Amino acid sequence: MKKIFGILFCVLLIANSAKSQSKYGADRVNCVSNLSLYREYYKQKNYADALNPWRWAYNNCPASSGNIYKNGPKIIKERIKVDKENKSA
Repeated sequence: MKKIFGILFCVLLIANSAKSQSKYGADRVNCVSNLSLYREYYKQKNYADALNPWRWAYNNCPASSGNIYKNGPKIIKERIKVDKENKSA
């Protein structure tokens, strides 16, 4: 009886931890895709094209990568330089 209870407890523990470890949010495919897009544009210093995938990743899967928070200010600052009329916003 103890053996069955122990096995059942381990299975439930593993299933629960696997479910709670989703750092990519509900839409894993789009999260990985947008992370990849924004990183490639960022590496090429193409900040205008990096903005939309970065924004999507920031809003939908913020725990997926620490680079979202490191690269975000640079992308926004470069966008402000280009778009002078919306600088105050």
